[in-house]
Amino acid sequence: MRSTTSAAGQALQAFWPDQQPRTFVGGQWCDPVASAPTDDPSTGLLLADAPVSSPAEVAAAVEAAAQAQPAWAAVGLEARAAALQEFAHRLRERGEELALLE
Repeated sequence: MRSTTSAAGQALQAFWPDQQPRTFVGGQWCDPVASAPTDDPSTGLLLADAPVSSPAEVAAAVEAAAQAQPAWAAVGLEARAAALQEFAHRLRERGEELALLE
């Protein structure tokens, strides 16, 4: 992995300290088959290494999402709204850091 030197890359490193490119499938972090450098378009410097998933990993993610959907649907509107509001709150809390990544 190249050194992360852009300001956005530094913000990302603070947000995601280990910088290990992984995917989250079925409630578990998974190591991908490969990673690819992602550059900060404003500077051309390295932002992060992004995970590259195989077709089998993508199929596993789609299957996990399909299996989770009935339980999520059964939660009820109020609980789903509360979960999304909490997510929005957390995004607002880290808004400045995330804005550097745009």
